[in-house]
Amino acid sequence: MKFYFYFLNFILNLLYSINRIFLTKIIDMKKKLLLIILAIGFFSIRFLFAQDKAVPEQYNRSALTYMLLDNGGKYSSDLKQAIEKVNIPEKFDDNNLSTRYFSSSESPKTIKSTIINNHYPNDIVAKWFDRKDDGTLDMTIIHKRGQYNATDQDALKAQASKLGMAKLKDAGQALVNNSHILVLSYKNIITMKEHYDKVDKRRRAIANKTKKKFKPVKRIKNGFMGDVTAYLYKIDFNDSIYGVLYDQLWIYDDDDAATKQKKKELFDKTQFPLKFVMKVNGKADGSQYNPGQILAPKVQKTRDELFQQLVSTGGESAIFMIERKYEPFRVKVPVYTRKPIGAKVGLKEGLKFDQRYFVLEYRMNDKNEMITKRRAVVRSKSVIDNRKMATGHSTETSKFYQVAGRRVDEGMLMQQRNDFGIGLSLGYASGEIGGITGKAEYNVSTLLWTFTGKLIRIKQLKLFAEFGSETKEYNTPILVGAEDISFTRYDVGISKGYYFARNFSLTLFGAYGMEAASHDDFIVNGEETDLSTIYLNFGASLTANLTYNVQLFGTLNMYSVGDILDDDGNTLTLSGNDATYTDIFQNREGASFSVGLRLEF
Repeated sequence: MKFYFYFLNFILNLLYSINRIFLTKIIDMKKKLLLIILAIGFFSIRFLFAQDKAVPEQYNRSALTYMLLDNGGKYSSDLKQAIEKVNIPEKFDDNNLSTRYFSSSESPKTIKSTIINNHYPNDIVAKWFDRKDDGTLDMTIIHKRGQYNATDQDALKAQASKLGMAKLKDAGQALVNNSHILVLSYKNIITMKEHYDKVDKRRRAIANKTKKKFKPVKRIKNGFMGDVTAYLYKIDFNDSIYGVLYDQLWIYDDDDAATKQKKKELFDKTQFPLKFVMKVNGKADGSQYNPGQILAPKVQKTRDELFQQLVSTGGESAIFMIERKYEPFRVKVPVYTRKPIGAKVGLKEGLKFDQRYFVLEYRMNDKNEMITKRRAVVRSKSVIDNRKMATGHSTETSKFYQVAGRRVDEGMLMQQRNDFGIGLSLGYASGEIGGITGKAEYNVSTLLWTFTGKLIRIKQLKLFAEFGSETKEYNTPILVGAEDISFTRYDVGISKGYYFARNFSLTLFGAYGMEAASHDDFIVNGEETDLSTIYLNFGASLTANLTYNVQLFGTLNMYSVGDILDDDGNTLTLSGNDATYTDIFQNREGASFSVGLRLEF
């Protein structure tokens, strides 16, 4: 507990020092904004003390069956053809059936009834037990999956027991109860051309309303895009169901012909229990860059391949959302090494580069109940290929770096906790270019790692878009006397973050943007106009965690501006020479400093 009060005191002292050096002007001009930012930040400190629910320590692989909900439509045949070729992610055991689609009205209850009436749970159980045409069952698949599911620790325990590796094979029986069916319903599928047409329609309407020049969207991609709604179901294969299977449905060698036939028919009629788990929504992308674009593939994909991509990304999007809510889909593994932080988890568990994990510790609460408390937050920086049977002797680990929390020790539990990779910031800047600022960031590290076939590994690589707004008084050569000018700026850029301590990071960035200056009396060649310039902004940002996903930041910006332009993009002239932005707005470039809050999602 003392740690957090020391940390809070440090943040207060840091803010006070920054204020004395850089922000006296901000306090005088924007007290209310800063007070709101600080109030939100310090209010978020309470989340540092929030207790997590008890998290089960054991993680077992789940098996997954993809099913397409086919209710006709323009692209029905494309989707049905695509679902036949889509693979289950490697994190899951593949329980796909020969039948990949069905029709049903779209409600969890009706879909469940359709699945049961079509005996899909029956077919999945038959796949687990490698059921033959004569109705006989065996444990081959269960034993293989049991061994593949085992960790090094499981293997060591098995080797030390009398049963040996047979113990791991038998452990596979528990995996049958982790059988899930993911029903995918694809909607609102449009071509990229239709998407661009919609964007242009909106832009044209805005241009007409604001009397601005219409600028069509750049049409850089082709293919398809759409939405997906996914329904997750689980086969409830508990101990009592196992009892029925072995007592009434399993065909033994010493059964007579009549008994064998009776058991075979009874299995065919059995309805294994099915539970609805949840419904999630996501996006599906079946597009590619046009020839000539930097990211265009060497060979353009066919229509069939694009629909296969659309169905695949829709399924992955749904799984991502489920993993955020459903504990059995969250990987859990103990910390194996502390310096560097390492764990025996990798491609077999679906680990991705720069993926987020919580580090948990078990505690007893005041009611003498076992709870888990978040100790730290880490992200992966290397991913091992562990897609093989555990031997108990491997020391290979994926490595992680810490982004929040306290010291991590061996044996603590790591829990997969997906994030969207999005950061939102709000602050205030002081300097020649200042005012209210806002930024939206997206961490592309995982995307880049995946896109390059796991070759490029750059942590905390982000693309961002930023805006700023302020009103400031200037004495310009095109107005009489000093006037308040309204400035609005937008930029896009790239940044690279470095976590040099558990709760502190440094980010370097570069951006390209445009600032517009507005005043009712800006007249050029007899017409009202807004003035603008193109600028570059380079700088660095220092962050300090208030909670694992809320940060206080201070940013140093260095702006370099260009010529001053009118609404048509023409450079203004003064005394026959091209005018720069600073010719009109004196000294409006150079350094500025901003502070504020940053939230991660």
